Amino acid sequence: MIGVKAAPYLLSSFGLNQTIALKNAIIVSVAILFGYLSAPLTSAFRKFNSDFIAQISSRRPSEVVSGIVGLVAGLVIFYLLLSSLHLSAPWLLSGENSSMQITYLGGFLILYLCVLTMVAADPLSSLIKSGPKQFGKAKILDSNVLIDRRIHMVLSSGFLEGPILIPNSVINEIHLLADSTNPEKRMRGKRGLECLNDLLNDKQLYVRVLEEKIKMTSDTDSHLVFLADTIKADLITNDLNLNHVAKMKGVRVLNLNELTLSLRPHFTAGEKFELSITREGNEKNQGVGHLPDGTMVVVEGGLKYMGKKIDVTAKSVLQTEAGQIVFARPA
Repeated sequence: MIGVKAAPYLLSSFGLNQTIALKNAIIVSVAILFGYLSAPLTSAFRKFNSDFIAQISSRRPSEVVSGIVGLVAGLVIFYLLLSSLHLSAPWLLSGENSSMQITYLGGFLILYLCVLTMVAADPLSSLIKSGPKQFGKAKILDSNVLIDRRIHMVLSSGFLEGPILIPNSVINEIHLLADSTNPEKRMRGKRGLECLNDLLNDKQLYVRVLEEKIKMTSDTDSHLVFLADTIKADLITNDLNLNHVAKMKGVRVLNLNELTLSLRPHFTAGEKFELSITREGNEKNQGVGHLPDGTMVVVEGGLKYMGKKIDVTAKSVLQTEAGQIVFARPA
């Protein structure tokens, strides 16, 4: 079809005689060209379709409706501008290429208005109740962090921003574990389902199931990495292999095990360090000092060293909501 439409234009542009043979040659050449391009064009279209579906799936209903409203508004405004232009300056619409030019102008205007509306501050969020408004990059959970269950406490602490997405493939994987005949796998699956239920029922968190429209063509880890890369989300996991695969693909990973290591106590039992005893403790003969970062150290039998700097040996570390407390004795 493109060859049929393009043949007369190409012949006239190069000043050639518009013979049937030349027209047929151009038509066949264009057909062959697009035959070679069909495979990459089909692949590009499928990727665009998958990316589009994944992006829409990760959006809130209010954002999708805002985009539709933006499209309708663009069409209405384009129609009004075209009508006004026709009435005020009809000479602009005369000529052979006027309809094509107006079509290009209208298409650009509609696209611009759609993008402008989507980038705007989600104007319909107050009318469409879809959960608490969340700013920040989306986070995708894998099955390991759901089975681990620490993720609920991490999310409840408020340190992570953005919507939390749980793909259908992850939920299916946990269901398979829960239905396994292996007692250990069945216990892991039930633990994951309990965590999933707790997250979805927590009204303080924005957790949504990601209804995937992309068919899995590889293992779960590669699929999650592809999904996160497609919708530009972060991955939350404690799986070392998934961590490596995601980093190789350029996907940002938040590893719970790395978080645990970064928050581990500064001191371990038996470690020695210097400390200034500054006040009396709550128990008899206790002395209290503080580390440079503000951590309180309770020294057994340290009262007699009040006002002095001594070497102490850590006995244990207690983690509280207010911070860490180190219990020690004089070295």
